[in-house]
Amino acid sequence: MKMTYPKVKIVSGIDIDSQAYFDNLSDLKDVFFREKLYLILPYLSKQKYIAGKTVYLPKLYGEKSPSLSLSKNEIMEGLKKHKVDNGIYENYFKDNFKNFWSDLSSIIPITSLLKVGSIVVEVSNVGSGGRCFTESYGKGVLGLRIRSDMPLNQLFSLILMGVLNINGFNSNFTWEEMTALRDWLMESSVLSKYFIKDFSMLKGLRKNIQQGKYFIDSQNYLKEIGIVSDINVVDTKVNINGQTLTLGDKEGKILSLLIANKGKVVSYDDIFKGVWGENVDKFSLYSISKLVERVRKKLLKGKINNLVIQAYKGKGYYAKL
Repeated sequence: MKMTYPKVKIVSGIDIDSQAYFDNLSDLKDVFFREKLYLILPYLSKQKYIAGKTVYLPKLYGEKSPSLSLSKNEIMEGLKKHKVDNGIYENYFKDNFKNFWSDLSSIIPITSLLKVGSIVVEVSNVGSGGRCFTESYGKGVLGLRIRSDMPLNQLFSLILMGVLNINGFNSNFTWEEMTALRDWLMESSVLSKYFIKDFSMLKGLRKNIQQGKYFIDSQNYLKEIGIVSDINVVDTKVNINGQTLTLGDKEGKILSLLIANKGKVVSYDDIFKGVWGENVDKFSLYSISKLVERVRKKLLKGKINNLVIQAYKGKGYYAKL
């Protein structure tokens, strides 16, 4: 079968930057980047030696209090950056892409590569080092987003991840397994010539004497913008980042239970036993849901919007910080 090559389009600009900011903020709230041990900092841009497993999330609130509810216009205003030179990326594809795609066909069958009809590359000054989207642009279109300070060969790393996704590997592997498979192909297959030998995302960071400082700064920044919190519940008192909120007896018990198991679903049975004890005669899903509703309202009233209690349908509740 004759080799064909996807069409490639490079796009950049303030709209791409603002969308990248929103998408990365959303993943921070959903704990994806934090669970994967990314660094999230407002000063990572242009620091290639720690570029990979990082998120550049600049401060947009100036002298005002941090807010997680900035409007799109406010974000776009705060993200005014120097214009990206799309020609750099266009020339890189022109010089390298056909050879890369041909070599990729020795690993992924041509019939599978035909599923990728075109590639859209979004170049952003903010956000994570790189993302691939296999659905947002429609069937047959592989969408990539690369941060402007990343090495150009990161583009081919993203394409490889996207092709694996499109061909169904993502349904059989976890994110960690997919990343390991991609890295193995980058290091040990015919594709290795397109990547520097020492491409490990955080290897440069591990060697850096400031490693601890970056992680501490990252955690402090997440607290500053309200993504994570120092939280402590004692009886009916909740202290979050120095702010104290008073709850009722059962409210304090359920919140303590959920926070002690943050990120994990606490079953209805465990909630009932933890709050009401062994008095099964009083067991009621309604009573649990009303209790959670009261706690949510008090958290909202106390302007504690970075502690979220969510329901897991048919199972129970869990807390996200």
